Amino acid sequence: GLAGILTFFLDPESLRGYDWTIHDVEARVLGCKRSNCAAYPEFHNLSPDKEDPRYSTRLGMYEKEHEGLENVLLSWTSNDYMYFMLKYNSISIPDEAFTVLKLSRLVDWHCRGEYTSLSNEEDEQMKQFVADFYDLCIRAQQSLSQSKKELSDYECNSLWDSYYSHIVQKYGARKQLCW
Repeated sequence: GLAGILTFFLDPESLRGYDWTIHDVEARVLGCKRSNCAAYPEFHNLSPDKEDPRYSTRLGMYEKEHEGLENVLLSWTSNDYMYFMLKYNSISIPDEAFTVLKLSRLVDWHCRGEYTSLSNEEDEQMKQFVADFYDLCIRAQQSLSQSKKELSDYECNSLWDSYYSHIVQKYGARKQLCW
């Protein structure tokens, strides 16, 4: 998408701090007090939710402590798109893999210690896996942005035949995924 085009042509450092627009969007828990780590603190006072008692407390609209992150509303990220596309296509990966995918962009939780009043025991058991997956994604993204090498059709087909087609078959994907 647009983020890929911009990162190809622009220095990734020039895009830092724009997590609310197009590049490397972090997930946020919606419906409760904003994380202390949220970007652009100078604009936080503009949010009408700040004064709304339904959304301005630690638990906000959530009924009980440690309700579990599967029960909270998160802002939309590219990982959500992948999560729902895989679910829609009935891909048979373990539930833990879906959890890692869904929560990996909730950096305030797994790296910065926020939202612990909402996470439950299962979330906390998955936290290190989520953080490790996020770190792996960041390292891979940095490696790709540094190389800026475009693969030829031959290289793409070779990668598909030797690697990705076997993964697709292993996890039950149809020949044609519905996007």
